[in-house]
Amino acid sequence: SYEEFLGELKAAQVLSDWIDERTEDQILETRKVEPGDLLRLVQGSEWLILATQELGRLFGHKDLLAPLEMLKVRLAKGVRPELVKLTTLEGVGRVRARMLYDAGLKSIDDIKERSLEQLMSIRTIGPSLAKRIKEQAGGLIKADEWEKAKKARPSDAEQQVVLTEYEDSE
Repeated sequence: SYEEFLGELKAAQVLSDWIDERTEDQILETRKVEPGDLLRLVQGSEWLILATQELGRLFGHKDLLAPLEMLKVRLAKGVRPELVKLTTLEGVGRVRARMLYDAGLKSIDDIKERSLEQLMSIRTIGPSLAKRIKEQAGGLIKADEWEKAKKARPSDAEQQVVLTEYEDSE
């Protein structure tokens, strides 16, 4: 029926908004859905993509596996394609990945080459997280650099804050 079609269209719009990095609040407000609905849609879509990947393997459509994997990660993380690799770092979700990217750190190698001080200049990244993500990226941290970072003024990363405080004004 037409109502079912509209429901499916709305679901597609919600998922599109999610992987286009709209905030949860924006999606809930503009699409008039509840938080549980968003979670259910994302999880259900991830399952469908996983099933599609298995069918692709079974029927020899290996060319579809990489794009499906990218979409699966984008759905899980709620990010655009350029942030997928950054979100593989522990402690880096959609908000921090966008902050890193917007600060010019567009790849794991970019993070590897930066100093702890440069990483800590990004809002929400304190000494411990800067060290963790730099180590995950394969970067070397000198003992004196780590000591200097530990003595730095604690950033807002050590305080619990609402993620919506980090939204760009639109």
